[in-house]
Amino acid sequence: MQTAIFPRINGKYKCVLFTDILYISANRNYSDIFTLRGQKITICSNLGVVESKLPDKLFSRVHRSYIISLQKIEEFDHNSILVAGREIPISKPYFDQLTKSLITFCSENEGKLREGMANFL
Repeated sequence: MQTAIFPRINGKYKCVLFTDILYISANRNYSDIFTLRGQKITICSNLGVVESKLPDKLFSRVHRSYIISLQKIEEFDHNSILVAGREIPISKPYFDQLTKSLITFCSENEGKLREGMANFL
């Protein structure tokens, strides 16, 4: 299995490990890769092409303009995902796909909150 991508930067192909990628955003016909080291690398490929080349076990499209690293998710809800302190929007069509890629649980407090709401209604 591949472990990195190699964007060409200043005429040389530089190694960017999958584990270093936080998220990728659309930038017209280009894509911007944001890394753990605070780098922003712009590549000459649209987000659809980038998505097709990344392993779906490590990355997920969450919006028409964003792909995120599944390993870098801090928290999420139906509207957004927090990756390295950056709030990224999530679209409804991609939410179900994302939750199928993750192991999620309901906490004890969440369950009690739902019971309380059911009793209230």
